[in-house]
Amino acid sequence: HMSHGLEQMTALDGTTYTAFASRNEIAWHALGTVFTEKMNANEILTAAHLAGWNVRLQPLQHFMGMVDNDTSQLLQIQGDITDDSVMALAESMPAEIPYTIAIADHNVILRNNPFTGKPEIFGVAKSKYTPVQNEDLLELGEAIIDFDGNEGASWETAGSIEGGAQVFATIKFPEQLRVGTSDMIEQFLLLTTGHNGQHPVRAMATNVRVVCKNTLKMAIGGRQNGVTFKHTAEVLNKMEAAKLSLIAAHQYNKTLALVANEMIAIEMNTDSFVKMVKHHWPEVKPAIAVQTIGVAEPVEIITNKKAVTMWNNRMDKMVSVWEEKTDRGDTLGEARGTLWGGVNAITETLDWHGSARGGLLRAAGFNDANTKLQSEVLEYAAKKNGIKTKELVAAALV
Repeated sequence: HMSHGLEQMTALDGTTYTAFASRNEIAWHALGTVFTEKMNANEILTAAHLAGWNVRLQPLQHFMGMVDNDTSQLLQIQGDITDDSVMALAESMPAEIPYTIAIADHNVILRNNPFTGKPEIFGVAKSKYTPVQNEDLLELGEAIIDFDGNEGASWETAGSIEGGAQVFATIKFPEQLRVGTSDMIEQFLLLTTGHNGQHPVRAMATNVRVVCKNTLKMAIGGRQNGVTFKHTAEVLNKMEAAKLSLIAAHQYNKTLALVANEMIAIEMNTDSFVKMVKHHWPEVKPAIAVQTIGVAEPVEIITNKKAVTMWNNRMDKMVSVWEEKTDRGDTLGEARGTLWGGVNAITETLDWHGSARGGLLRAAGFNDANTKLQSEVLEYAAKKNGIKTKELVAAALV
């Protein structure tokens, strides 16, 4: 089932695509299945179509001739695999013997499609790695929920994106972070892994500012918002991985609250906000050229019209978010007219007012370039106003 009865489309291959949700919804709610009653890992795996994928590697093989397993010979190619090396090996074989050429050190990544049960290919991995199953990811989440003193933590959503290449699940913690007197931030932990050989397992604090639904995930003073497990063995050691995930999230959240509370106490006017935007997106001034060929009188033309328009549109959008004049309404709340409001206005523009395509993924934290940009915005705002982020990171460790 899907939150808010989102429109769904099932493609020929059985993949279900979900339509975009209301703009004021937390991003990953529109990407996955939302759980309202308490569920355990197995129930969630089933509800979110994540169970029984059995992600596995098989040697990549180049099939030549009529292959049937009884008579086919398996030939190994060593060294570089090129069309020439495959052809040379093919030509050295008698034509009447069917055979298969196995390509060394290359593996196909397969899963069973959750809708049809049929095997399908995710991609090719150059190295041998042990896939982390969705079941392992959810069991890590269970360990986090069951961790000592973690009262009231519960599953929020789970799902897969990019045709299953990335899988995620989120846990919600009961307590909220407070900024100023009433600017509240809900605490979530996002667990994610990928099955195309390129995504390690990550456990990340992805907190949501209630009033605007911004996901606050930017690095602060060099502190990332979570931990990355490079090797499957680290994930399978669930208790240790759960502890590391929780410590990292907790320290990040403390740092975030310290920085945000300093920022909401600093006033900011529209001129300063515009200056901050210009620091990250330097103004594009029209470049004028004089056209003389093919015209009776020389005329001046703007040669970078598109770039100028893009810059003006972005600035207009940022200012309208800062002034709360967009279709998302009043999203600054208590942070209105403060540095914290300025940082959030830029964050909101990047997440929610960019191209609609990819908006959910950006806002949910699946776009690393976007998150990096938001980290730079926060860091610059802090530095410009004498907030020492590295010291606050250290203070959060105590």
